[in-house]
Amino acid sequence: MSCKPARSPPSATTSTASRSTPSPPPCCRRRARLVAAIAGPERLSPFTDDLAALLRLPLHDAREILARVDAPRGWRDDAGLRILPLETGSEVRVPESMSEEPDAVGDSDITVVQRAAWPRRLIVRVAPGAVIPSRYPHSEARVLVLQGGLSHEEAGAARPGDLVPWPSGTTLGVAEPGGPELILAVLNQ
Repeated sequence: MSCKPARSPPSATTSTASRSTPSPPPCCRRRARLVAAIAGPERLSPFTDDLAALLRLPLHDAREILARVDAPRGWRDDAGLRILPLETGSEVRVPESMSEEPDAVGDSDITVVQRAAWPRRLIVRVAPGAVIPSRYPHSEARVLVLQGGLSHEEAGAARPGDLVPWPSGTTLGVAEPGGPELILAVLNQ
């Protein structure tokens, strides 16, 4: 099926210059809406309730976090991962003043030596194919997959919307190679 606008043959009463440009057919409009939903800022909105429950936040805070995931502000590099801390003290927030330029992730194998410096609540971005092998030695975490795929030893393949345990001292898994960037919400307990 082609997404080319249908053209009517010119009539004797209409000149070529006076014809208006035809509107795209319904299949093109549907495709445009679908692409915008998949790639646009609203693509993560179906996970608002899950994120609010995981991070114990009001829905409006969860919506704000999901809407800001693609903004470059607030992200920082940590052992080859991109993390977005969501709190300082007891207040949950998305930082405004940190680096505006995202840095490239170097190697696809990442050894995470997690430190107490990681906040209790954060969003993590992982390059496709990257390995996330180690876990905080002092705490457990729960992870909500927001985008991409994760191969997890215990849970198997985790997809967007799946909640995955991340016990201390264990491997989280591998970001699906060839897929989109893996985006996770993490609650350290």
